[in-house]
Amino acid sequence: ATTKAAPDIVVWRLSTTESNANLATAKRKSDQKIKAILATARTLGVADKDMQTGYLAIQKIYEHGKFTSRRSLKHFRVSREITITQRDINRFDEVLSKLIEASEMEVQYSLESSKLASLRDKTRLDAVLSARKKATEMAGALGAKLGPVLTMTENSPYGSLHNQPSNTVTWNEYQPSKRAVMHDPAAFAPGTIEVTVSVATVFELR
Repeated sequence: ATTKAAPDIVVWRLSTTESNANLATAKRKSDQKIKAILATARTLGVADKDMQTGYLAIQKIYEHGKFTSRRSLKHFRVSREITITQRDINRFDEVLSKLIEASEMEVQYSLESSKLASLRDKTRLDAVLSARKKATEMAGALGAKLGPVLTMTENSPYGSLHNQPSNTVTWNEYQPSKRAVMHDPAAFAPGTIEVTVSVATVFELR
């Protein structure tokens, strides 16, 4: 069974990357980006509980010679991610514009619902009723009737959440000036998300 609902939450997943031949310098510049993003989110009214710094990776990037197998250290790469939950979906474009003004980053988002638990409960019951209706019709076509339920299994115990494909926005030094990033509320259409639950039921036939 599938239930469609209007999303009311935007979950932003922001990724930053900084490279430098000196690891301390790369980390310092990475920290500056993260601080700028968090500060911007706070000015937009995002609560601290809705911001989380996550993935962190420090890598050595090597440069390979053309005519030799030897390699030399090119620079260090520091990558970090931040997850931000925006609870006012109507400010989508405003938040996006402010975030990409704050720092160079890669941006991905997903649309979700704050009522996901109740949507899953409703969808699960719809799936059970659908299973019984389908089984009744199939048994009737064979001249049989449904007996008691023998087993019932929810194939996706937590349900699955499907939303429209997320956009990815990359902001870097080769793009236009930050002044060109404008707020346009007509540029975002949230549509609907789908919550899907699958239930397998085995009935005795009479």
